[in-house]
Parts: sequence; structure tokens; C-alpha cells
Amino acid sequence: RTTAKPQPLRTDTDLPAWLVWGGSLVIGLLSWTLAPDNPWVILMVMVFGFIFVTVSSRIVGLVGSSSSPVSGMTIAALLGTTVLFLHMGYTGTGGMVAALFVGAVVCIAVCTAGDISQDLKTGFLLGATPWKQQLGMFIGIVAGTSVIGSIVYLLGDTYGFVADASHPNPLYAPQANLMSIIIDGVMHGKLPWDLIFLGMFLALIVECFGASSLAFAVGLYLPVGLAVGVMVGGLVRWARAGINAEESGEDPGVLYSSGLIAGEALVGIGFAVLASLKVAYDFAAGILGGWEIAVTLVLYAALTYSLWAASKTRTA
Repeated sequence: RTTAKPQPLRTDTDLPAWLVWGGSLVIGLLSWTLAPDNPWVILMVMVFGFIFVTVSSRIVGLVGSSSSPVSGMTIAALLGTTVLFLHMGYTGTGGMVAALFVGAVVCIAVCTAGDISQDLKTGFLLGATPWKQQLGMFIGIVAGTSVIGSIVYLLGDTYGFVADASHPNPLYAPQANLMSIIIDGVMHGKLPWDLIFLGMFLALIVECFGASSLAFAVGLYLPVGLAVGVMVGGLVRWARAGINAEESGEDPGVLYSSGLIAGEALVGIGFAVLASLKVAYDFAAGILGGWEIAVTLVLYAALTYSLWAASKTRTA
């Protein structure tokens, strides 16, 4: 008498392993085709990707996506790859492009791993089927990557990322500029290692005081125009934390802030489309006379108050 093999639970069914390994092989082959003169690109992508994807997934699963140090892991992979390529003799433009490619792939892998871990954890709590979630993630990644490249190209062509004659007011790209500084500095032997080690020790000191070194570092390298908004939002949440803690553990302001971020991004892309089509959208410029700053402050105060109001915990 033979016993039937027990069927796995619906909530324990993932996509087959061969699909995962096959996808990894395809990524490796694509990496080699984009940098055929440097076979080490595949190894760097696999090694750094495996290490940092594991770290990202665990951090997101235990703490949350906001605590995933994507920038730090990307910079670490970029720094390690560039140093190795330099000692292997892969220098010049080809070596820098290969190092940038490794850093970009690792960054995307880390971000995707965090998102997938968060989705699977949520699905587990809700009783979803893992393989269906994973299939949906594949579709989402393909759909997203099919438009992200064109949007980045549109923004770069319209506004630029580096100040020059055709783009006097480029977009802020602190992470991209930092990656460029690292690659160029290592390849040409002018990277300020003393500042890097100083930053490491500062992060250690900040952590010893019980503060988040990630938030501290973000506040240092972000432009003031962006950091002010982050600071104001943090102050609103800090002020609301005590009130909401007495009512419940929820924080509805996070959802409202997420909507503000997404809305700002969509509006910015819309303006870029209009600018690329040579459609004037600044028809209202100058109608306020000398009151632009005052009106801006009033609108900013109203936006801050809306965040304060939205952060109030709803009671049944």
C-alpha cells in the first residue's frame, strides 16, 4: 500500500526554482553582452547582488522598507567593484561604465528585493498565494522597466542632471552625482578616503547616541531645498507621535505623505512632457508681483497643516 504524497499548502506554493535560476542566468548573460571585454562583471553582479539582496530582504522583513539602506549598499558595491576593476587593469571609460553597470544592477536588485519581501510578508498575513504574487511582481517589473527608462531620458533631455549651457537649472541627482564621484575618484586616484572614513566614524558615533545614522547621512547629502521638507515632515510626525500614541498605534500621516510624494512625481513628469513639447505652462509667472515668496510661504503652511490634520488618528 502506497501513501499519497502530501500536497503543499496553497500558501506555501512558490514559483519553481528553475525559473529563478534561469532568470539569474539570463541576467548574467545580458551583463556579459553589455560588457564583453570584462568577464568579471557577471561575477560582481552575482556576488554583490546575492549579498545585498539577502541583507535588504531581511531588513525589510524585520523592520520595514523605510529602513533598508539602499544607498549605502549600492555605494558599497560600487566602491568594491571599482577598486577591484582598478587593480585588475580595467580602467578608462570602459572600466567606469562596467563599474556603473554593476552598481546599477545591484541597486535595482536591492530595491526589488525589499519590495518583494514586503509584498510577500503582507500576502502571508492576508493568506495570499505566493506564486500568484510572484507572477504579478514579474508583470509589474516588466511594465515598470518598460517606461522608467523613457521617463528618465525625458527628464534628462528636458531638465538635465548636470548644469551646462542648455540646462542651467538641472534636476537634483545627489545619488547619481555621488556615484560619479566615487567611480571617477577611484579610477583616477583622487577619491577623498579620509572623508569616507570620517563618515564611517560619524555614523558609528551617531548610532552610539541612539539616533539613526541613515537619517543623519540623508540630511547631510541632500540639498537644502529637499532637506527642509523632510525636516518639516519629521517635526509634524514627532509632534503628532505623542498624541496618536495615546489614541492608537496607527499613523495615517504616512499614507498621506506617500500620496504627496507620488503626486509630486507625477506632476513633475507632466511638466517635463509639456516642456519637451515646447508647451508653455508658466503663463501665470509674474502675476503676483512681489508677493511670490509670501504666497509660497502661505501655501507651504497650508500644506503643513493638511499633513498635521491628516496625521490625526481616526476613531470609530
